[in-house]
Amino acid sequence: MLSVPTLVPAATELVAKSQRAHVYKYCSTTEPSKDTYCIKILQAEGAFLRHQLHLLERIARLQASSEAAPLPLARVARFGVPQGSQYPKPSQLHLVTRWIEGETLAQVASRWARTPQGVPLQEALTMLAAVADALAALASDSGRQPLIHQDIKLSNIVVTNNDTRPRAQFIDLDTAFFLGDPVEAIPFGSFGYAAPECLERREGWPSPAADVFSFGATVHEVLTGSLPHPFVSNPRNGRQFWLTYYRRTDALSPSENLPADVRELLDACLSLDPQMRPSVSELVARIRQLAERHNATEHIRPTSPKSAPLPTPLEPPCAPTLA
Repeated sequence: MLSVPTLVPAATELVAKSQRAHVYKYCSTTEPSKDTYCIKILQAEGAFLRHQLHLLERIARLQASSEAAPLPLARVARFGVPQGSQYPKPSQLHLVTRWIEGETLAQVASRWARTPQGVPLQEALTMLAAVADALAALASDSGRQPLIHQDIKLSNIVVTNNDTRPRAQFIDLDTAFFLGDPVEAIPFGSFGYAAPECLERREGWPSPAADVFSFGATVHEVLTGSLPHPFVSNPRNGRQFWLTYYRRTDALSPSENLPADVRELLDACLSLDPQMRPSVSELVARIRQLAERHNATEHIRPTSPKSAPLPTPLEPPCAPTLA
């Protein structure tokens, strides 16, 4: 853990904020390289704060290792609790990472949805295959435990087009953990994207299959403009609402507006039983096959109502109470 400044530098731009965190873009004027950084100030305390410090320390160590496979995450520059904070009482965790140049998948999908033709299917599937590649890199157990993000969604994915092939990286590690780490203090992923077993915290829920479910919801939203639920998602719907919905639902139904082969993959990813979802490696192969199968002239016009943005919930993990 490195020391961090107590105050955010003056030359910053606020780019996002929520009840939990503020995110700034900072262009260094003192370093010769004039690098751009992301500064995140996260409200954290107790076990959650300790988990975040442990997580970031492991990620920074892996990123510094020449032997470790690259992680599709922003490079950690420094992190810590500013001087004066009464750790482990309520505190602010400052995280400084290299700024990732590119667009969020939410920005890309919004631009596609505004075009007269709609979403270019082959281009979208190719970009989503890059997201699946990044997910496979997180789930890799080569020399380390798999990293579960638990909050895969459009606004947490940054895509760049290098040469002729897009690349995807994930941001926002508030809900992430390495498989095998204690998970009692880790928040849920965003409602609508989070897998049912993550919300219920049933035995054995920590698994890469949770991110496969979130990936399926993300694909559905990119292609149709909405999540794969029979209602417009509302940020006011809390954990109890989603637990009850999943308990009373036999299966999620992807939009009939999608090609049959795309629906077939989403049916598998969105299975309420994590054991029935494809592995991450299978997911990569199948979505690449879809991108090769569909041609550049195919478009999908989003017909579903646009979902309200769903933030990462603030509710603490606890045993569910089902009616």
